[in-house]
Amino acid sequence: MNCKSMKKIIFKYWFINLLICIVLYFSYTLVYQLTTLNIQDGHWSISDVLDLFLYILYSAVYIQGIVLCSLPIFLNIIERIRNNYFYSLLSFIGIPSICVIVFVVIIFKDKLYQNYNHVLFFVAFSIIYLFLTALEFLIFRKRLANEQYVV
Repeated sequence: MNCKSMKKIIFKYWFINLLICIVLYFSYTLVYQLTTLNIQDGHWSISDVLDLFLYILYSAVYIQGIVLCSLPIFLNIIERIRNNYFYSLLSFIGIPSICVIVFVVIIFKDKLYQNYNHVLFFVAFSIIYLFLTALEFLIFRKRLANEQYVV
């Protein structure tokens, strides 16, 4: 097995994952802007400013979290991880799944979903990211099986 070609394949899948992150981030921003901001006549109230600040905070956490959660894909360079279906699956969606589960538990424990739409958008787009990453994982495994990289 050629190690350089495996690194290229894994880098390609990481880059695709990064593009998914960017598209989801812009979608998240667009959906938020279209559904929640209701500023009329150019007048800003304190609640509008705080809501916008909270949105910026959540969107920054969202993009940083998704980019950091995409980095374990590089663990597939290690042959032991790449050849084990479960470890490879964890490298794709393990850490993001744990983060989303923890965040959802915090949201429902503190009942944040009742006050802020952007929290619900955050969770929804995080679940969409998990779904797309799982699809990417299945495509990755199929390609590895087709190219005989898996023992």
